[in-house]
Amino acid sequence: IHETDRAVMVSMEVPGVDKNAIDIQLEKGVLTVKGTIDSTKYESLRPIYSEYNVGNFVRTFTLSPKIDGGEISATVADGVLTLELPKTKEAVARRIAVR
Repeated sequence: IHETDRAVMVSMEVPGVDKNAIDIQLEKGVLTVKGTIDSTKYESLRPIYSEYNVGNFVRTFTLSPKIDGGEISATVADGVLTLELPKTKEAVARRIAVR
């Protein structure tokens, strides 16, 4: 998770998860990300070593009221899900000119 001037960015590794198997919902200020794996293609594998387990996942984040929930966007590429959580206009920093 990192922050820019205009948004909070969330990047999640989702290897093996099809974009149609990712469900993202925002309800009462809580963002929920669910991913479902088709485990049948892994049943015959007998790994010698594994960095992580294959399986479904759920992550939840409580959002600040400074996030514009109506403008959240999501993209997935190369096994990485990226969520852009734009800040509300009031929360975006701006420079004030001195006269």
